Amino acid sequence: MRKISRRSAIAKGLKQYFTGKPCPKGHITKRVVSNTDCCQCMAERAKIWHAKNKRYANQRARAWYHANLEYAKKYGRDYYWGLL
Repeated sequence: MRKISRRSAIAKGLKQYFTGKPCPKGHITKRVVSNTDCCQCMAERAKIWHAKNKRYANQRARAWYHANLEYAKKYGRDYYWGLL
């Protein structure tokens, strides 16, 4: 991974950047430009949140699927055939 500062990433319009320095939890991975959070820490928090709020998350996902049925079906077909 190529190192880039947050300022450079903002100037280039990137959403993520990599400093090569560990986060407070020790992860050496990309960071998000908008809030400087480590991507791995964010994924771990999301996994914990989903485990605690499984019913709510599934209801929202189901509602989105029904509201965007044609898009979801096309995305599923494209994913299946390796077009994505």
